Amino acid sequence: MSEPSPSNQAVTDASFLKAPPPFWSPAFHVRFLPRVIALRIAQWRRTRNERRHVMIEVPLAIFGCLILVVLGLPAAVKGSVLGWGSTLVGAGALLALMAWSVVGEWRARRQEGYRYDYAVFMPSVFCFCVLLGFSAGLIAGGIVYDSLTVGYLWAGAGLVLGYLAGIFAARWVHALGFMGEWFVYLAILGMVFLPFEDLIVIFIFASKSGGDGVWTGR
Repeated sequence: MSEPSPSNQAVTDASFLKAPPPFWSPAFHVRFLPRVIALRIAQWRRTRNERRHVMIEVPLAIFGCLILVVLGLPAAVKGSVLGWGSTLVGAGALLALMAWSVVGEWRARRQEGYRYDYAVFMPSVFCFCVLLGFSAGLIAGGIVYDSLTVGYLWAGAGLVLGYLAGIFAARWVHALGFMGEWFVYLAILGMVFLPFEDLIVIFIFASKSGGDGVWTGR
């Protein structure tokens, strides 16, 4: 078996995680964070073929709760008692499932004395938050101000906010316990669909705008 190359050893060396630079320093964002992402991707590639137990009952329970809410909410709006009952049961069960997951994870981590650090950073969650911030800013800016140019400006602001929120979310998504795993799956799904959604929105905005970046054809 061949020895790992020096470049691979540099990527998989996690010793730098013990002393991260200050969050607001250029060293954190220019050097430290890219190394964290590269390390976590390399670790995922080494372990992706390992068999993992998936709690299939969790998505079934989530799906059941959502079905109760979706079916009950329209009737609840019309004043149906059964509709309100279905909505409350579905939403309450979903919140209870989330609370159970978070409390169980908190208790386990407290007993172990473990604190979430960059060794458990999730690049998929980080990238999803960046894309989500860009998409939200693009849509909100364009709709609120009815201007393509402002939509792009808001997209830039959303990108920055998504970047900052993503750094936090990528570390602390594990605090959700077993529910966190399904949020990671949703983040991966969002990474696939959000770029297509952004392209469609940009195309629609551009087709409606004139040379000055303001919607035409009202």
